[in-house]
Order: sequence, then C-alpha cells, then structure tokens
Amino acid sequence: AELVSSSSSEEDQGNQHKLTIANLFSISALCGVGVDTVPLPGDVTTDQLQALYLDVAALATRYNKPLSCRVFPLPNKSSGDLTPFDDSPYMVNAKIMSLS
Repeated sequence: AELVSSSSSEEDQGNQHKLTIANLFSISALCGVGVDTVPLPGDVTTDQLQALYLDVAALATRYNKPLSCRVFPLPNKSSGDLTPFDDSPYMVNAKIMSLS
C-alpha cells in the first residue's frame, strides 16, 4: 500500500511498498501529519471511512495533537491501481491503498 505525497522521495518509498495505513498511524504518533493525501479504492464504504476517521481522531486525542485525515476515494479504481494524477503539478502518482 502506498502514499500519495508532494515529494518524489516519498513517492518512491510508497511505490516500493514501504508505507501502509498502519505505518501512517505509527508515524502520526511521532509527528503531526495524520493520514494525509492517501488514495483509496472507489468502492470504499462509508463505514470504512468512518472507522478510519475515528481512528485518526482517537490518535489525535490520545496524543493531544492536531492530525488530519484527507483521503481520496477514486471512482472506478481498485487497490494496487496507479492514481490518475498525471496532469496535476501538486500530486504525484502512487498505488491506491487498501483499508483492510
């Protein structure tokens, strides 16, 4: 599972399967980012998103720090597909993460 970021070095790490949702939670406990700009499959359910938001909120509350949770469900895309951000100067492509 991978991360979409504004940094090509983070893009390289993500595309080499080094980042997962679980890793992002661990990183969030140490720094102040949260789950930020993560591409998700288009068939992610409302219940799955709600659970993710609650997990981030619980972590933010536990460590008394502001954390974000910005995810991008991409219609007609599945876990492992590449994101379609070729035309964006602000996003880099990465594989879509699974929440399971």
